[in-house]
Amino acid sequence: MKKLPRWFPQRQRASGGDETSDVTQQATGDATEAPPPRRGLQTFRSLRHRDFRILWIGLAIVSAGQWLEQAAIGWQVLAISDSPFWVGVSYGSRALPFLLVGPIAGILADRFERRSLIAASQLYLALVIALLAVLNLTGVIVLWQILVLTLALGAGWTLNNAARYSFIPQLVPSEHLMNAVALGSIGFNISRTIGPFVAGVLLAVLDFGVVFAIAAGIYAIVLVTTFMIRTRSRPGGSSEESYWTSAKEGIRYVRGNRPLYALVMFGFLPVTIGMPYLALMPVFARDVLGQTEVGFGILLGASGTGALIGSLILASMGNPRRPVAAMLIFGLGFGAGLIGFGLSHSFPLSLAMVALTGGMFMMYITVNNTMIQMLVDDDMRGRVMSVVMMQFGLTPLGAMVAAGVAEILSPGAAVVGMGAIVMIIGAVAFVAMPKFRDMDPSSLARPKRFP
Repeated sequence: MKKLPRWFPQRQRASGGDETSDVTQQATGDATEAPPPRRGLQTFRSLRHRDFRILWIGLAIVSAGQWLEQAAIGWQVLAISDSPFWVGVSYGSRALPFLLVGPIAGILADRFERRSLIAASQLYLALVIALLAVLNLTGVIVLWQILVLTLALGAGWTLNNAARYSFIPQLVPSEHLMNAVALGSIGFNISRTIGPFVAGVLLAVLDFGVVFAIAAGIYAIVLVTTFMIRTRSRPGGSSEESYWTSAKEGIRYVRGNRPLYALVMFGFLPVTIGMPYLALMPVFARDVLGQTEVGFGILLGASGTGALIGSLILASMGNPRRPVAAMLIFGLGFGAGLIGFGLSHSFPLSLAMVALTGGMFMMYITVNNTMIQMLVDDDMRGRVMSVVMMQFGLTPLGAMVAAGVAEILSPGAAVVGMGAIVMIIGAVAFVAMPKFRDMDPSSLARPKRFP
């Protein structure tokens, strides 16, 4: 029987018989302790839970450092190489570990305590970006060093994300999961909105090394918030089982659940085909729109602003009645935004198109990830989320193709082509896959115990 939310009316609880009473007690404890129903928008309802609130604050802070670091790397690679191709390679270097290290990161997130993994990966990221700062401040930095360290940063983010996102369902009850995932996106995108603009300003007035040092300091600060979380995950899986066997078990688990498998595959669509447009942002800013570092930061920030607005809308509206259909519609909007951005030569219009693209992508991926979380058992959650994150490992291929097209034809042609492919696949799925389009994963999910 489906798990009842905390706010489920007392009178209806009592009428549900013994089975309803058991499920209710499992979900909420003593019925007399249930809080009264709340009215109006519940945009931030997941933040009522202390440990999730702390995790959310840490995510917002670390995302600021991430966008600062990412903008600085992209602009420095363009300054050193003066080539869209190498900018695409740097973006791919960051994403490739999600494909190579992702399965191992998922196994670690299932076998070990997740809060400790978050802290360890956070310390590792701070040390890598500090090394990048030192190389810049000493004046010995060269292109290959940036690419190698970007690869190392990607490996750290792979483990950090696997542990962080598989931890969320243990910090909130299941009826707040969609809201928690959306709020996670909000925290990320608040920083995504402000961080690139701040990065642009800092890059205009400070040395690259100082900017990287600031990012390293931000990563170190997040360690404090991580250790404030009281909840401990309960590691699952057998430590005697080989990593290869555990990885295969995770893949079999996904393939053996047809709704889950379909959702994972459709999660790959916008990330692999559409998101490589971010790799071309420095090229668009400088060569298409004639902007400096500040304009580049504003352009990246517009994507974050759109994503923030999309996340707020999704957090406020609650669970869509037909979530898969809503996801596909968001995908069509994402493709349309890409086409508009690729055709634009006006800075204000480009800002609007980038904002639309960011909003539609964030709504698509948030709904997709929430539905996946609803279908997954907790002892498999890390491995399944690592499979989901492998989609980011395929972005190097998309980034390389996009950069190659931009080099041969133009950046606009590359992005228009991405948008057209995303729209065609989304439209075909919406029309030709009615069973998938009308699926409601919440009706397929088993109730999960919330500690």
